[in-house]
Amino acid sequence: MRLIFIWFVLMNRGLYGQEVTREFYVSGELKATGKIVNGLKEGQWSFYYPSGKKNSIENYKTGSLHGDIFYFYPNETLQAHEQWREGKMQDSAWYFHANGKLHRKGVYQNNQYAEFSFRRWATKIHRLLSRWKRNWNLV
Repeated sequence: MRLIFIWFVLMNRGLYGQEVTREFYVSGELKATGKIVNGLKEGQWSFYYPSGKKNSIENYKTGSLHGDIFYFYPNETLQAHEQWREGKMQDSAWYFHANGKLHRKGVYQNNQYAEFSFRRWATKIHRLLSRWKRNWNLV
């Protein structure tokens, strides 16, 4: 019986230094829940607005963002989906309007927006050249 009690206590406190943690706003509402391993955030964490609605779901590895991260508007509609690796934004990211429609998407490398420059500047240059041709009657 004593071994069962010890096993139960270990499972509730977490094995290998893991602790389920709850963070609260000053006003007392739940702010976040997740695991702490050796003093660092680990695994999936859920964050909440003071209203109690979900704010974000973040994944951690040894205290750094790592994996898929989801952000939500106060009405719990998806606001963004980002992919992180070892504390840096990597790979694809999607951002949405409050009505759920896609606002923009892109690819990040080492925390830098990688696909933005060529497409955006090529479009701007094309528009400027078209205007310049029309203004100088070169069309």
